Amino acid sequence: MAPKINRKPQPKRSNLKSKLATRRSKTPEQILQARRARLFQQLDKGFHQNALKTCNQLLDQQGTDNDILVDTKAKLLTILERYQETLEFISKQKVESEALKLLECYCLYKLGQLEKADKAISNPVIVAQEDLSRARLALESQIFFKLGRPQEAKAHLEELLIDSDPNHPEHLDLTANLSACQARIDFADHHIPNQIGSINIDVLESVPITSTFFNSHPNFPSSSGSRHSRSTQSAKVKPVKPLDPTRPPPDPERWLPLRQRENVNNKFGKRSNSSKNKKAKQQKLATQGSVSTVLPPSVDQSSQKTKQNQRKKKNKK
Repeated sequence: MAPKINRKPQPKRSNLKSKLATRRSKTPEQILQARRARLFQQLDKGFHQNALKTCNQLLDQQGTDNDILVDTKAKLLTILERYQETLEFISKQKVESEALKLLECYCLYKLGQLEKADKAISNPVIVAQEDLSRARLALESQIFFKLGRPQEAKAHLEELLIDSDPNHPEHLDLTANLSACQARIDFADHHIPNQIGSINIDVLESVPITSTFFNSHPNFPSSSGSRHSRSTQSAKVKPVKPLDPTRPPPDPERWLPLRQRENVNNKFGKRSNSSKNKKAKQQKLATQGSVSTVLPPSVDQSSQKTKQNQRKKKNKK
């Protein structure tokens, strides 16, 4: 036998009405507390898109005077990589905190506006904040590296590595960035001067550029004088070939549609008449030599047998 399925009984309409009544009877404070609890859960589980919706609901209910909610929304927008929207949201705020200004610098850096990010991060409000000193140094080192100032970026990274934990993932990022800065410094200090010093300027000035180029690139096609020279002679005009006399002249109505051409209509009419004549001839040929045969009347075989039997009896007598 099939196993029994335990189904829960459907709630009665009276219970549904009571639940709706309890939802409607919630006070604004209860709704606010429920939304805050939901926001904490969404942030804890990493549901950033849903957390942004809940944060917008709280801002609509409480207003933009709550600095914590404003900072939370700005951070959620940066996590979702909506940098331009983050800048627009920060610019609409009346009072900007140090965290918002640092987020503004980060968004400018991610959007490629390095000059603006360098000016914004040198704001004394951000520099004086000790809680943001580590984040400021890390961001400033990235900006310096992109602007072609690896020495300053290296100094910031070395300062950050002093207090970094080797087991923390940040330590690996700092060491990788430091090695990149050192490689760029070595390239600018040693490789470029060595390459410049090995070049003999007198040899370059004495030898034409084209000859050295074609010697170093033998597969490159050399330029020929006839390629760029323009002839003053006029181009020869090809004579027009005469028409073949054996070839029939072209149809003068070749530019007209088929329906409007007289020759085509005549051809189609001749074809239809010839087909009708062929059918009539075939019918005449089929009737020639035929013989009209008249079938004898049908005779009943049973009556013939009875007559034959009667004749045989008479002959015996």
